Amino acid sequence: MKKLFFLFYSILLFSCSSNSDDTTKTNSSNSDFNPPSWIEGAWKGDVTYKFFQKDVYQNQISFKGVVDGCNLAIPNSSFVSEPVKNNTEYKFSYTTGDITHEYHFIKVSSTEIKLLNLNNAALSLLYTKQ
Repeated sequence: MKKLFFLFYSILLFSCSSNSDDTTKTNSSNSDFNPPSWIEGAWKGDVTYKFFQKDVYQNQISFKGVVDGCNLAIPNSSFVSEPVKNNTEYKFSYTTGDITHEYHFIKVSSTEIKLLNLNNAALSLLYTKQ
């Protein structure tokens, strides 16, 4: 548990760092995730993703927690974007400082989803609803 705690805060520390220029971000500091209802729940594959009404977890790490933690350390440095959210796809990203993490899930069936990489090629095995 101590290792997981250390890993989370290490990710938080490095993700929140900003560069030295003073560019202004036009995005809001929204940290809520709002996944579509069809994807809510736990999905297991090479890792486990859990989708809730206001958050997404990868294994035990809350993406909302990472965004909120970065905003606490550096106000308005992190935010969530959900450009695709419909009955068959959920694409979102969260930005922490200057780093953007992108995820694109496709509904295969009511019990399977697939995570795509940026080139829309399969990134891993299917994720099965738990």
